[in-house]
Amino acid sequence: MSEAAIVHEYNVARVPDCLTDEEAALVEPTAVAVYACDRGGVSAGNSVLVTGAGPIGLLTLLAARAAGATTLFVSDINDARLRFAEEAVLGVIPINPTRENVGDVIRDQTEGKVGCDVAIECVGNEHALKACVDAVRKQGVVVQTGLHPHENPLDWFSVTFKDIEVRGSWAYPTWYWPRVMNLIASGALPAGRAVTNRITLDTAVKDGFDALLDPAGTNLKILIDLAA
Repeated sequence: MSEAAIVHEYNVARVPDCLTDEEAALVEPTAVAVYACDRGGVSAGNSVLVTGAGPIGLLTLLAARAAGATTLFVSDINDARLRFAEEAVLGVIPINPTRENVGDVIRDQTEGKVGCDVAIECVGNEHALKACVDAVRKQGVVVQTGLHPHENPLDWFSVTFKDIEVRGSWAYPTWYWPRVMNLIASGALPAGRAVTNRITLDTAVKDGFDALLDPAGTNLKILIDLAA
């Protein structure tokens, strides 16, 4: 049993001394965001839509900015999360789909009114995915990161007519961690901005799980301080 429990050296990524414990705790979700941007081919000067201003959505915005994206849009039905995204990611353009049409807003604010280069769905919501297909330009890329609980009917005519690519993004390759840690440690990807609260283990249910289950809540990423 002890042999089965031992972690092999090739499964371990050493945390750099310059990375705090809190930053190290964010490496795993940040790797999801970095991989999503890689799958979308996000590069310098791109315009990017991220649907969902939750922790993965916010980290994806930060990863897109680190990759060189200059125009960032984020959509969410929670205004508190949109405000937090505005504070955490300088210059991001917030969109609440209950009041605005996501595609119209993006076309109005992209060069030539053609739509964004890349759209990354971080919710697992069929309306959000459809908004991505609508908002992306011709020959753009849609990346599906959020997990859908059921089948999602997509407008495949638009996919074909616009000549776009729809790509899945499952977690991240295991060798991403050193790269992600370097991105965080260098300051290029300030993942700590996604943390909205720090709690103790004895309050984990009330101040952690219950707080995150609140659909109108203001928290994104809550960390448990085991040393407190």
